[in-house]
Amino acid sequence: MNIISQYIKSIGGIQQESWNFYYGPTGIDKITRAQGGIQNLTIDYSTDTNGRILSATYTETGGYSGELFTVYDNFGNMTGLVNSTGNSVRAVILDPNNASITQYNPQGIDDPHSYRAREGFIGINGRLYWNK
Repeated sequence: MNIISQYIKSIGGIQQESWNFYYGPTGIDKITRAQGGIQNLTIDYSTDTNGRILSATYTETGGYSGELFTVYDNFGNMTGLVNSTGNSVRAVILDPNNASITQYNPQGIDDPHSYRAREGFIGINGRLYWNK
């Protein structure tokens, strides 16, 4: 597996979006996304000393903005995000093989670390890896 510093999504050879990943000594520090050449999403993370994501300041132009706190299951999988009042804003139900059964995301929050294994991303200790 390789650690990701940038991910570019293209459709028909035309770049749709670009993601940049910035890491510190304990894991992920920040992610930015640009669509159409304009940066429209910034996620600033706080992690514990082992790199586990504790919270994120999520700022999307024309979308959701606020502090998000991570929810983990008993196996250490990130299964949800709650806002500062404790309300769920994103959640995923996993089967025993860690495949997504259903997802809840009414705010349209786009966070590669919250659960994108289907697309080949794996978050390990606050670092994002491509596994395809």
